Formats: sequence, structure tokens, C-alpha cells
Amino acid sequence: SDFDYMMVQLFGELNSSHTGFGNPSAAKPSRQTGYIGAVLDPSYTGKGLAVGSIVSRSPADKTESKLNVGDIIISVDDTTVNDEATYDQALTDKVGKTVTLTVNNKPTIEGARKVKIKPIGQLAWRDLIYEKWVDERRALVEKLSGGRIGYTHVIDMGDEARNRFERELFSVGNRKEAMI
Repeated sequence: SDFDYMMVQLFGELNSSHTGFGNPSAAKPSRQTGYIGAVLDPSYTGKGLAVGSIVSRSPADKTESKLNVGDIIISVDDTTVNDEATYDQALTDKVGKTVTLTVNNKPTIEGARKVKIKPIGQLAWRDLIYEKWVDERRALVEKLSGGRIGYTHVIDMGDEARNRFERELFSVGNRKEAMI
């Protein structure tokens, strides 16, 4: 809108950092696709969709809804999924609602198991992907430094991020020779 444009221009003229403008009354998407925490294997070409990896702390990583790398997702709520489009459609409007996946270690219904899982929304998924990214870098620093250097990441300049930084700095940093 014109008002939004004017606000952005005003912040530019002020030449101030860490400012922003958002319209709280802006329409939210009416439909949202759920995320179960399984990253699909793009190289798989058989029937169904193959699980390439599982994101830690995601619904697919929980004991009661555990998926495994190599599992084949055959259907979501009895809707057969053979490509990402049908998979995404099957998970549309399912955030926070329990869905039933039919999965197997081969692309057939014989011997398949049912997994009840509650998909999360895009923001929660983004947070899990961020945590995975941080965990990978922390492990890399740990490995390359022989455990002598610690790692933390500051995602933004807000209070929550600052508090996390301080917590990690003092809990991890006290045992390390240096911090990245």
C-alpha cells in the first residue's frame, strides 16, 4: 500500500539500522502446508517418496511418529503420493492436525505400517532448519579444533537471541579456549 511504501522510505531517510515496519492487519495465507520433518530424497525415482533425512526435534524424529531414512511414504491420509506436488497437497491445511502416513521400506503396500504424525507450520519448520544449520557448524568447529573451540550463532539482535548468546557463551565458552 502507499502507507507501507511511505514508511519504508521514511526509515531509509532516517538512515537508522534495525528498524522495520510491518502491517499487523495484512492478510495471512489462507492455506498452509504442513511439514513433518522428513527431507525427501530427490534422487529416488520409484513409487512413493523416499525419506532422505530426518530433521532433529521434528515430528518425524519423535518416538511416537518416527520415520527412518530410506522409508518410502506411500500415502498421506489414504491419498497416494508419487511426487512432491501431491505430497504438498496432501499436507495442505494439516498444520497441528494428526495425519496418517502409510510407510514401508519398499514401495509396496504389503508390509507397510501406519504412522500418525502431527505436521508443523512453516515458521516452526524454518526454526528447525536453522537449529540444524547451527548444530552442523558447531559439530564442524568441534571436530576441526579437536574440541578446543566452541561455536555459537546470533540469529538477530533481539532480546531472545541475546539471551541465548549469553547462555551459550557462558555454558559452552567456559570450557573452551576460544569461541566463534
